[in-house]
Amino acid sequence: MKRYHSFIGAVSAVLLLVTEPGFSQSHTAPKQEKKPAKRFRYFYEERAYPFDKIPEGARLKAFRYMENSMMSKKSAATILAAQPEWRAIGPFGVGGRVKSVIVHPANPDIAYIGTAAGGAWKTTNGGQNWTPIFDDENGIAFGSLALDPSNPDVLYAATGEPSSNIDAYLGAGVFKSMNGGTTWKLIGLTEVGAFSKIFVHPKNPGLVVAGATKGRGGFYKSTNGGTTWKRTFQQPVSDVTINPNNENEYFIGVDGVGVYYSNDGGETWALKNNGIPFTIGRVSIQQAASNPDVVYVLLESGGRGDDGIGEIFKTTNRGGTWVSVYKGQSGFFNGQGWYNNYIEVNPKDENHVIAGGIDIFRTKDGGKNWSNTTFYYSGGTVHADQHHAAFAPSNPNVIYAGNDGGMYKSTDGGQYWTPINNNLAITQFYDMAVDQSKDNINYGGTQDNGTLATSPADWDAIYGGDGFHVAINHDNPDIVYGEVNGSTANSVPWKLNRATGQSQQLTNGLPVATDAAYWSAPLVINPLDGESIFHGRTALYASYNGGAQWEAVSPARTSPIAAIGMSPIENGVIYTGTTTGSVHVTREGGYESWKDVSRNGLVNRFVKDISCSPFHGGTAFIAFGGYGTPHLFKTTD
Repeated sequence: MKRYHSFIGAVSAVLLLVTEPGFSQSHTAPKQEKKPAKRFRYFYEERAYPFDKIPEGARLKAFRYMENSMMSKKSAATILAAQPEWRAIGPFGVGGRVKSVIVHPANPDIAYIGTAAGGAWKTTNGGQNWTPIFDDENGIAFGSLALDPSNPDVLYAATGEPSSNIDAYLGAGVFKSMNGGTTWKLIGLTEVGAFSKIFVHPKNPGLVVAGATKGRGGFYKSTNGGTTWKRTFQQPVSDVTINPNNENEYFIGVDGVGVYYSNDGGETWALKNNGIPFTIGRVSIQQAASNPDVVYVLLESGGRGDDGIGEIFKTTNRGGTWVSVYKGQSGFFNGQGWYNNYIEVNPKDENHVIAGGIDIFRTKDGGKNWSNTTFYYSGGTVHADQHHAAFAPSNPNVIYAGNDGGMYKSTDGGQYWTPINNNLAITQFYDMAVDQSKDNINYGGTQDNGTLATSPADWDAIYGGDGFHVAINHDNPDIVYGEVNGSTANSVPWKLNRATGQSQQLTNGLPVATDAAYWSAPLVINPLDGESIFHGRTALYASYNGGAQWEAVSPARTSPIAAIGMSPIENGVIYTGTTTGSVHVTREGGYESWKDVSRNGLVNRFVKDISCSPFHGGTAFIAFGGYGTPHLFKTTD
C-alpha cells in the first residue's frame, strides 16, 4: 500500500544536506562560508537569477511601477491597503542589524540610527523610546546618516547597506531632511548602490562628503548641501573621516589597498601606507578631532575573511608612518572582518578609542592597552557583530553602539553597556508561523536573533542562531519545528517541546555533507498529521515520525528546492519549486512519478512560494522573484 499524506499549502525554507538511497545526489555542498556571507549571497541570488547581476536600476524601476499602478486605479488592493487593519505586534525589544549611529551635538539624549532593513529611527530620551522616521521612502536599507552640526535639524540619509562580498542594490540615493527627520527629499546619487559614510562639515554646512562602496563606488563631494555632487575618487571607499577644523583634509579607507589622504578637498589623493601590511582586507579609519595628527585604523590584517586578523594601527604624523598598537586573535573578527568592523575616537580625547569586531574593545591610553568590554563568546550580554558607534559630542562618556542585536548605550565611556531596543521594531524575519489553537501565539525565524515566540511581555527566543522556517504540530502545539545553521551545513531542522524544554536536531536520514540546501530551505507540516513534516534540499524529504527519521520522496534536482506547496484537500498532491525556476508536481505523495511543469506558461525565475487552494482541487498559486517578468501565476489543473 502506498504511503502518502495530505499536506499544508504553505512554503517554508531550510538549508540542509542529505542523501537517500534510491535517488541520486548530484548537487554537492559548496565550501562552507561564514553566515553573513551566505546570507548576503543568497539574498542577492534570489533577485538576480537568471543573471549574474541584478540589472542596473531594476529595483527602483519596479518600485516606481508599483507606485504608479497603485495610484492609477482604485483596485481592491488599493482600497484594502488604505484601511486601518494592521497593527504592529513586535518584537519591540529584540532589535536587529544597525549600520549607522549619530548623536545630536548639544543633547546626548537625541540620537538617530540607520538600520539594515528597517529604515531610520530617532530617540529624544536617550533610547528609552524610538520612533521610525523613514518608513515612507523608497529605500529603507542603510548606509549612513549625518547631521549638520550647525543646524542639527538638517539630516542626510545615505541609503544602501555596504557589503564588500556582493553587489549591493538596495540603495536609493541620498535623502535630506530639514526638520529633524519629519519629512525627506531625495537629492541625488541614485546610481550609487551603497554608502559607507556621509558627513556634513562643521565649518561649512554646504560641504557634504560621502564614501560609496557599490554601484559607482568612490568619494563624493557636494559644496551646495547636496544639490550637485562631484566624484573625486573612483575606487570603492570603505570608510571616511574628516578633520572638523579643516575643510580640505580627508582620510579614506579602501578595502584591500589601504589608506588614502587628501589635503586639497578631495581633489587629489595620496596613498599613505607606510607601516601598514601589504595584504589586507577591509579598512576602517578615524581621525582624532582633538588632535588631527592622530589617526587610527582597524583592518583585516593578512587578508580577507578567514585570513584576516583584527589589527589596529596608529599614526601621530597624519599618516606619515603607522605603528601597530593592537593585534587580536582570530576571534576578533571570527572571519567576518568585511562585515563587523569599525573604529571610533572620542572627539575630546585622542587617547580614548573604541573598536568593533565580534566584540567592542576599548583603550583609554592611546592604544597601549586594550580591553574587551562585551565578551560575547564568554557569556556577555551585548550581542555580537558590531557595526557602528558614536560618542555624544557634548558628553563623550555617553556612547551609542549598533550591532546585529540592535542598540546599546554606555554612560561610562564604553566600559559597561545597556540594551536600549525600546520600541525598536527592526527585527528581520525569514518566516512566521501561527499557533491556530490559541490567540496571539506567533513564531518566527529571524536573522541572527534566533527563533522567536510571542510572550506576555514581548517576544522570547526559543532557539538561537539564525532562525528560518517554523512549523507547529497542530495535534500538540507544544511541539515546534524550526531550522538553524549547523557547524557544517545550512538550515538543520530541530524540534522543541515547549512544555518540557527539551530540544533536538533532526538529522537522521539527512546526509548534510552531500545534499546542499538553499539558505532558508522549506519546512512544512502535514495539516492532517502533526507528526509528518517535509523538508526541501535538492531532494524533497519526508518524516512520518516527528523528525526521528527522514527519507527522500523525490529525485535530487539540479538546484536546491526553495518552495513547497501541498494540497490540504487532495491527498498526495505536492508541488516543489527550485532556486533556478524548476517546478514539479506529484499526485502520489512523491512515491510515484513527478511531472515537470516548469515551462507550462511559467517564467525562468527563482521560485519564492507555492500555495494550494483549500477550496478547489487542482488550484494553486506560485510566486517568482527577480525582475523583468510577471511574478504571480495560477493553475486550475
